[in-house]
Formats: sequence, structure tokens, C-alpha cells
Amino acid sequence: MHDKQLDGFLGEWTLVPHLCSYEVGQPPKQGLYRIEWSNDLLVCSLSWVSTDNTKHQTTYLTKPDGVARPYTTSDLADTILTRLSDDHTLDTAVMKADIVVSFARRILAENQTQMTITQSGFTPEGKGFANHSVYHRQRPLSGC
Repeated sequence: MHDKQLDGFLGEWTLVPHLCSYEVGQPPKQGLYRIEWSNDLLVCSLSWVSTDNTKHQTTYLTKPDGVARPYTTSDLADTILTRLSDDHTLDTAVMKADIVVSFARRILAENQTQMTITQSGFTPEGKGFANHSVYHRQRPLSGC
């Protein structure tokens, strides 16, 4: 059974590149973010096209209960923790040896048609950064 408080985040979201602001790298030319339930896990699937027309995709699963759990998607991290901070904010921390290496904050607009994601972390040189991406709801997922 899933948490109905998260239903506003569920669906397909389309990146709005001209509203994005990146401190590291360039915003993608296009992107799609899909969030859905599978049993009691959130499935987050991202696909994007970079400025050099290279296609990328990744998918990860997380349980949004605030408990740190094993993360097997990347060797750069060993633990993932996701929690609903308030009705409009979903946070995910990805950690290696109990140190946060990547943090994503998804903020849902009041009308649930826009989601702003701030992804923060550190460069290989140890400098902190924050990349801001804006997504518009393409369509909600039915039956959620």
C-alpha cells in the first residue's frame, strides 16, 4: 500500500530547459521524469538528451519512509533515503559510507502542474553545487 500524500508527485513530467539553472554542467535539451508506485516502492525513471544529442536514462527504486536503505544503482553510493518533508516536498539523499554524496529536493507547485528539482552535491574537487530543473506535468498516472 502506498502513501496517498505522495500522489501529487506521481506521473510523467517534461523538462522545461529554459527554466533550468545549472551550476555544474548544462541543462539537458529535453527530459522526461516518471514517478510511479511498484508495490511499496517509488520507481523514478529519468530519460534525457544532453546538449551534444547523447541519450541517457536511469531508473532507481526508493521507499519514501525516511529510512536509509541499500542503494545498488551506482558504485558511487551505498545507501538511499527518501522522505516526504511536507505536503509539497520530497527529499532523497544518496550516501556513501554515511556521507551524503547527492541530494535531491523535489518541490511540487500548489496546483501540482509544476515540479522544481534541486540536485546538489560536490564536484570531484570538493566544491558544492546546486542544479535546478523545472518540470511540467505531462500527465498524472491513472489509478494511483
